[in-house]
Amino acid sequence: NQKEFDVVVTEPTIKVLLVEGVIRSEYKFLLRTLQMDPNVALLALLRTQSGTFMQQGTVKDIQLSGFPKDFETLKKFNVLLLGDVDRSVFSASQLRDVQRFVEEGGGLLMTGGYSTLGPGGYDGTPVAELLPVQLGGKDIGQEKDPFEMKLTADGALHPIFSGIEPFFATPEGPAKRILPPLLGCTRVGPARPGAATLAVHPLRTGPTGQPLIVAAVQQYGRGRTMVFAADTTWKWYFALRGLGRDTPYIRFWGQAIRWLAGQKPKEEEEKGLVAYTDRRYYEPGATVRIYAR
Repeated sequence: NQKEFDVVVTEPTIKVLLVEGVIRSEYKFLLRTLQMDPNVALLALLRTQSGTFMQQGTVKDIQLSGFPKDFETLKKFNVLLLGDVDRSVFSASQLRDVQRFVEEGGGLLMTGGYSTLGPGGYDGTPVAELLPVQLGGKDIGQEKDPFEMKLTADGALHPIFSGIEPFFATPEGPAKRILPPLLGCTRVGPARPGAATLAVHPLRTGPTGQPLIVAAVQQYGRGRTMVFAADTTWKWYFALRGLGRDTPYIRFWGQAIRWLAGQKPKEEEEKGLVAYTDRRYYEPGATVRIYAR
């Protein structure tokens, strides 16, 4: 027997461009995670020792040997992730294209590393204007001691940390579940006016004396930007991989990508239906149970 019915897809595919300057564990795990996400189409550019870029990922209809040289190609993506890649890799016009990309509705995330954010020379560029924190100069430095980041009040309520806030300390108290510490982070300056600080270092302070920011977000034009100053979230996956796609690692990155793309989290959708049966196959005459929510 068969029954035909309509299905409304409420989570369209998000096209992500990931640019990485070095081969590191954070890149390898993020590449694998985003490739397995059914709602993400990933094109990853990894800089090799020769200074050229190798394309990886699930996007096959776009071929790139480096960062897009024209805005028309860049705007085919919804979210841009910049890993440990130095500012010198980009031309002035490419950095202006990134600014326009966000202004017109794209999402931008920069992660920590030794050649990114302030140490990567981005201060004073169009990209720096987009980000929710002040970057500082190349000498702003790194925190190299392991630490367990602490969510702020804004972070505990933000969609990026939805469902995984028990793994982090908050202003309400310590973490309720154990998560491996991050192995340091890139130092950044204070948050910009209008930005939201989501997570901080529990022990270190920033250049102006405020708690050192680890994660911050803001709206810019019609788009959204995020800074995550650490680069060892892959540690979160190993400790709890038995949870499958509900690990804090996969939840964090999946929810960050969706927020940057402007998608509402599932719990905020106004309409929706989940329906399923109690088994995959039935013998003739068997009772069929259908569950709907």
